[in-house]
Amino acid sequence: EVVILSIHIACPFEMSYETDVLSTMSSIRVPVTSYGPLSSNHLGVQQHKHSVATARFLEEDALWEYYSQLPGGCLSLTDRSRLVPM
Repeated sequence: EVVILSIHIACPFEMSYETDVLSTMSSIRVPVTSYGPLSSNHLGVQQHKHSVATARFLEEDALWEYYSQLPGGCLSLTDRSRLVPM
């Protein structure tokens, strides 16, 4: 199964770039509820499970392998071929 998820995270004002955020976070945990087929025991009741999905982020040193700093201080991904269009 594949899930595409957009999450908005409130950050301090001094965090201007995604690398600022990614280098300070170690992981993110997202609660997940999945729904299955209707239960045969209860008419009209759908089965569901609760769990937590965890994504771990790269260490700051490893993170910089994927970014380059452009003139003026802007950042760019070094390899855009693996981006997923949204």
